[in-house]
Amino acid sequence: MSHRGSNCATLSGTVPTAATARPPRRVLLLTLLVCALAGPSFWLTGTAQAKCGQKRSAGPAQRPGVARPPLVIGDSVLYDAVPGLARLGFEANGMICRRMDQGLAILRSRAKRRILPRLVVLELGANGTVTTAQVDEALALVGSRGKLVLLTPTDTDRPKGADAIVMRLAALRTPARVRVLEWATLAATHPEWMAKDGVHLRNQAGIDGLIALIAQSTSAAPPPPPPTTGGLPAP
Repeated sequence: MSHRGSNCATLSGTVPTAATARPPRRVLLLTLLVCALAGPSFWLTGTAQAKCGQKRSAGPAQRPGVARPPLVIGDSVLYDAVPGLARLGFEANGMICRRMDQGLAILRSRAKRRILPRLVVLELGANGTVTTAQVDEALALVGSRGKLVLLTPTDTDRPKGADAIVMRLAALRTPARVRVLEWATLAATHPEWMAKDGVHLRNQAGIDGLIALIAQSTSAAPPPPPPTTGGLPAP
């Protein structure tokens, strides 16, 4: 799934030059009208959806002798939540259009360099699919002493929340090492948080809700629910 957005600053399609540094009044009015009609979701998700591969990362300063902070890897849904997670002590990395296989590549690289923390959170699945083999690989990379937290995606690519079912089954198989956070369920109960595509966040309340859910990854895990439902219906 590819999530695209626009940028109000370039709606006119004109590169500023000496002759076009001051666009006609009608162009300015049209630009403002388009952005206003787009609503709050435009301002919060437009930048995050602008270009596949665009990244945002942040985290606390690493101090000698102190355990590495929990690592959160995600896609464009996580993008706007990165600064808030960093303030809570997480190292967070969000990339537009990131797939699960791309998230695994980060884990492989860090495991090879022995800089993978004990707790890894994956907010992935809105782009492409999530397979049992991928979850098993992530768990192997985290190691026998590590824990893997998976957020159920608000994906619309697979019927009946198939990615969420894969995640829940993993938690049932290895409850001591895999935890599932029900982002898809939480998002479904707060439609006012979500953009029209049913995937991205449209306001600060949604960003705060996502951050609060991820923050639960450091607390004791409740028993996982049965793997029967998940995801959101296609918009």
